[in-house]
Amino acid sequence: MANDVTYYREVNDKHQTQCLWKEITINTGGSLTNQKDVKFLDLAGGYAFKGSDHLFSCTRNRFIYWRTSDNVVELSEVSLDFNLHNQNLRITFSENSIISGISIIEAGSNVVALLCTVTSVHRLLFHHPSALHAHEIFELGTETVIPSIFADVSNKVIQNPANFHNINLGGGHTAYQIHAGDGYLTDDGEAVFALAVQNGTILIVRMPPLGSRGSCVQHEIKQSGVMSRFLGGLVPSLIRGQEANSGITNIALEQCSDGLVVLATCRDNKLRMWSSVNYEFLGAIDLLQHVPDSVEQMNKNAGGTGHVIKTFQRELYNSVFVAVFLSFANKCQFVIYDITYDMGKYQPAHITTLFGIEGNLVDYFVTSSRIWTLWTLRTGEPSVRYADINGHKRREWIEVPVCASENLELDVVNQPYDPREVFLNRIFHLGQFSPAVILKAIKLYRRSTEATHFGKTFSSIPLKILKSEVCQAVETEILQEVGDQEMAEEDYVQLQLQQWSKFYSCCVQYHERGMKPLGIFSDESTGLIGIIKKSTVGFLYPCPVVDQIYLGDVLPSDDEFIRDHPGFELDVGEFDNLAVLGRCLRKIRNCVEEETAIAFENGLLNCGNPDDLINDAVKVLQDVTREDVVRDIEMELNRSHNVLRSIEILTEILDVALLRYDRQSEDEMIDETIDGLGHVFASATGIGIMAEIFRQTAVTRFEVARDLLILVKLLPHAINRGHLSVKGLKLNDLTFQLGFLIRCYYLLKWCSESLAIQEATSSCENIQKQLEILGLPKHPHTASILKQLGEQHLTLLEVFLNGDGGIKVREQLRNILPPDQGVCAFWKQALLPMISMSARLVWPSVSGFVFPQSLVGYGQHLALQSYASLLRDWCDCDTSSRQFVVGQVFLSCNEPYKALDCFLSAAHDVMVEEFLIGFMSLATTDPKHIEVQYYLKLINLFEEFDYPHLVVELARFAKNIAEPDDPNLPTLWSKIFKNELEMGHSNEAYNAMMGNPDLARRKDCLRQFLVVLCERNELSTLVDLPYQDTVNNLEPEVVKILESRSVSADLAKQNCYDLLYAFHVKRNNYRRAGSIMYDYGVRIRSEVPGLKGLQRQAKCYLACMNALKLGDPKFRWIVKPVTGRASGTAEPGDDEAESPPKRLCQEDDLEGLLKLQKRRVEVLGIAEIEKEYAVVHAHLMLLQRTEQASVLARSTLRPDETVGLLTNAGMFDMAFELCQLFSLSMVSVFEGVILRCIWLSKGSTSLTSPVDNQYTIDAWTWLQYNEQFSSTMAKEAGRAPDCAWRLLQLYLEKYEEKSGRYHRCVASTALQQGFSLPSWFLLSYKKINAAELLLLYLQHGLLEDATDLATEYILATMGKGKEYFGLDDYLHAGANPVWLPYTSIDHLLQALGDFKAKDQHFAELYFQLSSTLDDYFKMLKSTTADTLVMLRNS
Repeated sequence: MANDVTYYREVNDKHQTQCLWKEITINTGGSLTNQKDVKFLDLAGGYAFKGSDHLFSCTRNRFIYWRTSDNVVELSEVSLDFNLHNQNLRITFSENSIISGISIIEAGSNVVALLCTVTSVHRLLFHHPSALHAHEIFELGTETVIPSIFADVSNKVIQNPANFHNINLGGGHTAYQIHAGDGYLTDDGEAVFALAVQNGTILIVRMPPLGSRGSCVQHEIKQSGVMSRFLGGLVPSLIRGQEANSGITNIALEQCSDGLVVLATCRDNKLRMWSSVNYEFLGAIDLLQHVPDSVEQMNKNAGGTGHVIKTFQRELYNSVFVAVFLSFANKCQFVIYDITYDMGKYQPAHITTLFGIEGNLVDYFVTSSRIWTLWTLRTGEPSVRYADINGHKRREWIEVPVCASENLELDVVNQPYDPREVFLNRIFHLGQFSPAVILKAIKLYRRSTEATHFGKTFSSIPLKILKSEVCQAVETEILQEVGDQEMAEEDYVQLQLQQWSKFYSCCVQYHERGMKPLGIFSDESTGLIGIIKKSTVGFLYPCPVVDQIYLGDVLPSDDEFIRDHPGFELDVGEFDNLAVLGRCLRKIRNCVEEETAIAFENGLLNCGNPDDLINDAVKVLQDVTREDVVRDIEMELNRSHNVLRSIEILTEILDVALLRYDRQSEDEMIDETIDGLGHVFASATGIGIMAEIFRQTAVTRFEVARDLLILVKLLPHAINRGHLSVKGLKLNDLTFQLGFLIRCYYLLKWCSESLAIQEATSSCENIQKQLEILGLPKHPHTASILKQLGEQHLTLLEVFLNGDGGIKVREQLRNILPPDQGVCAFWKQALLPMISMSARLVWPSVSGFVFPQSLVGYGQHLALQSYASLLRDWCDCDTSSRQFVVGQVFLSCNEPYKALDCFLSAAHDVMVEEFLIGFMSLATTDPKHIEVQYYLKLINLFEEFDYPHLVVELARFAKNIAEPDDPNLPTLWSKIFKNELEMGHSNEAYNAMMGNPDLARRKDCLRQFLVVLCERNELSTLVDLPYQDTVNNLEPEVVKILESRSVSADLAKQNCYDLLYAFHVKRNNYRRAGSIMYDYGVRIRSEVPGLKGLQRQAKCYLACMNALKLGDPKFRWIVKPVTGRASGTAEPGDDEAESPPKRLCQEDDLEGLLKLQKRRVEVLGIAEIEKEYAVVHAHLMLLQRTEQASVLARSTLRPDETVGLLTNAGMFDMAFELCQLFSLSMVSVFEGVILRCIWLSKGSTSLTSPVDNQYTIDAWTWLQYNEQFSSTMAKEAGRAPDCAWRLLQLYLEKYEEKSGRYHRCVASTALQQGFSLPSWFLLSYKKINAAELLLLYLQHGLLEDATDLATEYILATMGKGKEYFGLDDYLHAGANPVWLPYTSIDHLLQALGDFKAKDQHFAELYFQLSSTLDDYFKMLKSTTADTLVMLRNS
């Protein structure tokens, strides 16, 4: 059977080398008299919290480690599951020195640390993790940071007088009288300290429990010379009774059944015991009785000055393991006792004695089954060894490989690189040196106390800045060396190499100093073993099975084999065969030269074939000088019962893909267990440890596979020589399998050693955008991981374990842990399986594709390309998936053509590979349909990144392979249309639109097409396209869209009416074109105020009339737009009539639209449109020529209002035209004209003056507004008043009616203004209606004018001047009757008669009229008689 010896390896925590410290200084008031005389050793230790193996304990996987140096103690808390903040505390004791280690105890809600100095004892109190956070921490994310127990520590808490006591030894001489001590916290909370004084006495200090009012009690114990009654018989007779120095070298306190016991080792090589309760001496054990007789007598009797005692408490205080390290001049050994308390007596039982190794013991501890030791060898190298102390196991030291010191030698000369690049890569490789080490090296290198400007905040220094600081320091030193002198290139390179080597040496010195071991501790519950060093902490983990076969001489136990390789079962013979194979591989490893190994790895990096690359190593072993090695290997193989089977077994063990972590049944699983594993090894420290173990395992197994391939290559040679007999050897199959394993493990090694880089933010955002488009889940903790990349070195594996990989591993961990337990020895049960699970996730032949997805999600684009390159020629698993993610990287890096090639090459495995199937969400099994869906995903990607030409290419490709009934065809046509349109290819977009088989999508595309062409002002193209083919006719839809767009658009910004007009004219639909322009004009009036609006409206009406006149005369009409009027015809200028339809109801207001449809339809002909145009034109002229723009811009005027405005503006021509067009009275216009004539005549300085004044200047302006006025008229008249009167005369001649009402209007207005009527007007008025003129004279009291007019009119009827009154005949026999205005004449006579007595002139007028009237009556009588005679005769 296999042996049960466990091999361990060390892993360092790089995160603990770059931490910040909380500083506290304590001054107890004690004094030292000779401080420089004695120097205490630096000590270190650790403490694991209780319940560290409980799944739901807040102390799970959590511990404290400490260091002491002179007067400084450093306390650090570490959690492997949660990230802590403020977890490092540094306490400095002013003018004091720490004499012993620290005792840490959990007491209720506190964590108590007890320590002793040369002048005082201290009890340090911290909050217990359970008091800071309970079970709810397991609900937090793994990136959450929680407070440490040291987070809220302050000087006030530490220096509480109740928690420290200054020691008084009497005599005032306290300096260094105390040289050893220990502390213990009893169950009742009392702190007990045992201090060893140089005079051989023991000082007991009791500090009362917290909250009690007692004070510290100090008691002195002096050694007794009387031997204990139960120990006297154990002393060998050889030394019984001899006197020796009994000074105490080391002291310890331990709880036993009888109470707290003081244990002390003395210089006389005895272990003495006292009760700390009654201070009674309990007895002594002679430690030399277990020293073999072979040890020289002189060494036995020399006395020990370096004896060290350690204890281990057994359960229920029934038994205590006591281990004593005996240090002599030339020998050392460990003696271990089991002391039990029985029947009131302490009974010691010797368990074992172990000799130490050649070296200096640094620290050790004892557990129930093992003793662990930490040494410094004579070479200065650290060494860790352990031995089993149980009786049935062999007791021999087993060495644990620890991390080796950094090699100072670097081969820079033979490398084709610049020394600066070589050294920088080495210094910053894998975080080899912490930022603290590098900064100290800079300070030492510059020989300055202010070398950097970072101070103590080195943990937050970005790596780029730190690297720049290093370069600046070295280059400054080089420049100082060169100075102003000229230097040859070879000399400069040599100087550069010298300075970089010097700086590198500084880094190594500080690194080695920080790696100096100080202490060792363990947590038996979880299996944790820690090594505390000067600046970091290391951990020992159980060696994996393959590593034990390859590195050690003893095979692993059955339990370990099952742990690492579940599902494998081996018998005893197969274990032995593996041991033989392991010895052969070690011989081969020792023969492989470093240069050969490096060349082999470089060949793999360049994608070489392992079968070809290994030949160099095989040739080395086949060399004559190595014949003895080959012979030894052949002899070893002959000891194996089945060499081929051993190779096959080891090959299977190496194949991670064969590991199975099957999920347990639902009945066996416990929900609490599942939830409790979400944070296992999830902190930065935990992940760093896992990553380093992963790297060590990958490197070892890579070497195993490599050496195994060498061995297989040697087998034919051995068989041919007859030195070995192997049946059934299939060399090609084995070399192929081993070559595959070598490549896989090289990949694991590569990902655990390659540093992650911080990509640009835009590139990471592009990837997140792609994931969202593809429907892939986003990667967890992306922000925190990207932040970490800017602050510290992380490998690709660490990035993976921080995110997706860690989550997957913890999910699988639930499958292997016992479901019925709430505890887990994490370092024994979980750690190595988690490493194997992580390897399985990265293993290229295991489906799942988690690792490459993680590289993409966390922005490791260059690494992903390297990853794909490493797998390109030999890994057939997930080939297309790798191509796809590489395409994602190219796309995010703005290389779309490379991305397209990758995506296309991945298309053929869409239905095969798990990753591609996962984001496709397949709902069908049709290959072509699935491929089309894949291309649609790609199209969406390229669309989001704005590559329309590639979208078109993909869409056309997908369209060509799609079936005719594929439901995605309309989508593909739409994609082609959209992106062709985006690129400005209007014709191609039109063809894609017309080719779309889906009518709804075709209409959507048409709407977008029209909108884009309008926005690009490609109106000619829009109008010229036919919008129809043999199947489809989209012209009605085009019109509908454009009309809808016209109605909804803001006319101040956009105009689709002109486009519609051109569209209809192009298709000879003139009536529809006219209707569009009329609608446009109606909307403009209400929406576009001002001059421009009127101009556009006028053009609309003109275009409307022009279109109607071009059409068929039978169709020269349009339907007026639906308005808000219920019935009747709207007058031009009516606000409601001119409101556009969109203002009356919304498009989605179905009820409103139905109501509008029921209203009466009004048909407009060209005449009606001309009327509206005339009003608009008048408004336009008013805006252009007058100052009434603000009024017109704000209001809509009726025709009669417009006439009034035109009249006021002096634009009489237009006013008269509007009156004629709308059948309006012209009275107001004539009134305006006559008033202007009167004002102008009155305003001229002289009727005969040729010079114009302000009145006449203004008159010339408004006179020119009227077309009736001409320059010829102006020249003829010469004066503005004359022109105005002439203009009035022309208007009367043109527009006067038979009734003469406009003459009456003019006359009435003039007479009202007291202005005499011009002669030409009187002549005109006499001919039209003299009687009316007479009446006006009478009404205005113009009796003289009325008398003259009446006289003239009477005479005209009598035949004298009848032509001046427009009479056709006069009074004579046979003529038609002649009418006189008798009433007016009677009123005139009466008025004259009233004034004739008062005024002679009126008397003359009266006489004149009366006589003329008498003559008329005479003539009337005569004519009447003659007429009667004629009638009788006829």
